[in-house]
Amino acid sequence: MNEHVTAWLDAYQDGELRPSQRRKVEAHLAECSACREELAARQALSAWLRDLPADLPLTPSERFTAQVMLRLPARRTPVASTPPNLLPWALPLILLLAWGLLQAISILNAWLQLGVSSGWLSHLLPGLRPAGSNSLWVGLLSALGGAAPAPGLQPVLHWLLQADRWLGDWLGVLTWQGRIIFLYWLWLAFCLLRHPRTPSVPSKTNGTLLA
Repeated sequence: MNEHVTAWLDAYQDGELRPSQRRKVEAHLAECSACREELAARQALSAWLRDLPADLPLTPSERFTAQVMLRLPARRTPVASTPPNLLPWALPLILLLAWGLLQAISILNAWLQLGVSSGWLSHLLPGLRPAGSNSLWVGLLSALGGAAPAPGLQPVLHWLLQADRWLGDWLGVLTWQGRIIFLYWLWLAFCLLRHPRTPSVPSKTNGTLLA
């Protein structure tokens, strides 16, 4: 029997082998020093366990499990990923674009007024005339299209012109720095209202303390 009998040593030591198997193990032990050393180590371990006092205090399994769990790192609850909200970051850009559009309308209106007053724009577009509150926009569309705009479009043009005048007068008082600060504070107020601060909650461990 050339192979080691390590797997049979416990059963051999406890007397659980059949006579034929026991004779094979004894014959192998007589020839194999490695298996004899393994058997001697197991016999020494068994003797040490038998010599332990019967009243030795042992840690209950529940307490032992709790101690092990307390030494493990805290388990983090996975949080479902949500797509980032780009609106708070895009709001300043939207406000700047809106302000730029209003400024472009004001500049265009001033340019048209200057062109009509100087006469060179009236020479290029004969149908354009500077009389009336909204006749400048109406005259420009008429000159470009060759016909008067629809009646329903005239109130819209009138409202655009009035809004342009009101916003132009109001924004003209502010400086560039004041406009930028105003847009920034408006964006900051929107972010604070949309994402209020909440008190932090201390993390919990996944172990349970036992008294």
